[in-house]
Amino acid sequence: MRLLTLNLALAGVLLVGLGVLHVALPALLRWDRELAAASPLNREVSYVHCFFVGLTCLMWGLLALTGTSQLLRPGPVTRLVLIGAVAFWASRLVIQVVIFNRHARRSRGWLGLSAAGTVLWLYLTAVWTWTLAAQR
Repeated sequence: MRLLTLNLALAGVLLVGLGVLHVALPALLRWDRELAAASPLNREVSYVHCFFVGLTCLMWGLLALTGTSQLLRPGPVTRLVLIGAVAFWASRLVIQVVIFNRHARRSRGWLGLSAAGTVLWLYLTAVWTWTLAAQR
C-alpha cells in the first residue's frame, strides 16, 4: 500500500503540474497565429476547452494528493470514481497513440513530446487501475 500511496502522490503532482501548464498552453502552441483564421466562436471554444481540460487535470491531481486515504478505502462510490478515472485516463492514452503520435514524424521535438505523452498517460492509467484493483 505504501508504494501505491507514493504513486498516487506522484500522479497527483504530475496532474496538478499539467493543469497549471494549460494556462500557458495557448501561447506555447501559438494559438494566436494558428487560430487567427478561425471564427471567433471556434477560437473561444478552443480556449474554453483548454481551460476545462486544465481544470480537470488540476482536480484529478488534487484528488490524488488530498484524497488518498479515501481512494484506498473500499466502497461503492470510491469504486465508481476509480472506474471513471481509469476510463478517463485510458481514453486519453488511446487518443495519444491514435491521434497525437501521428505528429511524431514532424521533428525530433515532436517525437520526444509524443513519447513523453505516451509514457505519462500510460503511467496515469496504470496508477488509477492499480488503485481500483486495490479495492478488491
